[in-house]
Amino acid sequence: MKIEDDLFKKKEVIIDELIKYGFVLENGMYVYKTKITASFLMVVHVSDKVRGYIMDLDFNEEYVNFRNENLEGEFSRKIRNKFTDVLKDICDKCFMDKYFTSDQANRICGLIEEKYGDKPIFKWDNYDGAVFENNGKWYGLIMNVSRNKIDGKKGKVDILNVKLDKNKVVNLLSEDGYYKAYHMNKKSWISVILDEVVSDDNIFNLIDESYSFTVDNVKSDNEWVMPINPGYFDVFGYFDSQDLFYWEKKNYKKNDIIYLYITKPIKAIMYKCFVEDITDDFMLVRKVCKYEKKKYSLEVLKKYGLTSVRSSRHIPKSLSKLFKEDEV
Repeated sequence: MKIEDDLFKKKEVIIDELIKYGFVLENGMYVYKTKITASFLMVVHVSDKVRGYIMDLDFNEEYVNFRNENLEGEFSRKIRNKFTDVLKDICDKCFMDKYFTSDQANRICGLIEEKYGDKPIFKWDNYDGAVFENNGKWYGLIMNVSRNKIDGKKGKVDILNVKLDKNKVVNLLSEDGYYKAYHMNKKSWISVILDEVVSDDNIFNLIDESYSFTVDNVKSDNEWVMPINPGYFDVFGYFDSQDLFYWEKKNYKKNDIIYLYITKPIKAIMYKCFVEDITDDFMLVRKVCKYEKKKYSLEVLKKYGLTSVRSSRHIPKSLSKLFKEDEV
């Protein structure tokens, strides 16, 4: 496989970024030129494919030896490395991931990454299929398959397999866009054709349910997460200036642990507190520690079963275990 084919597999060009990078439209394709040595010019063409060339300016001819990985010459390796570095930079700055054929499949991938932080895992080299997993368990499988295996029509199509309650599977099969699971247990999984018949919102509701089967939903009895909105309260001024606080009595008990989740724009747990004592009207709370903003971001919390924090709630035991492991 050519270097270009390997780097730009499942990528989609962003034309505006190409132009910013320095590409110029010539004869229906975008062209970029840069010197990688005093006498070697690299030329990159972007049309339906990406192709790069090295021109030897001293001899006015293309230099191709760098593509032969069997050559042991230091110079060829040096040129190959520089060629690859330029292409990687173009790929990073001017292209975006396009894992699948259909726009809806790629949108769903983006939504999953945004909410759960998971990218598709391509487990099979010669198979157009990728899984989404959490705690080593699959909650989604997208495949590009022959459509006649799903609904008898011609062509190929992207499908999504998700795991659901068995009764829900039965009910959905009577609706447009839902089919018996392809290559999965047909009692607890279902296939959705990603052809815009079923909306992104409805599909993602199913993904949320499928994801829930991968999460340890057992709650910790004395550990809580409580949201605080920094837009309405000076969180950092309050918690960074003192260690002991009197709060209005709530549902907490003496010796409970409270993790404080700072809502938008932070979206992370940043403080750990301990309930020292309870009176008839108040409770005495001690600040135990403060975390870095990114340490327990929402993306991290989702991996451990805490997908949203809209009110005070017990944390999953899997998340409690993470906190304890980090403190060792």
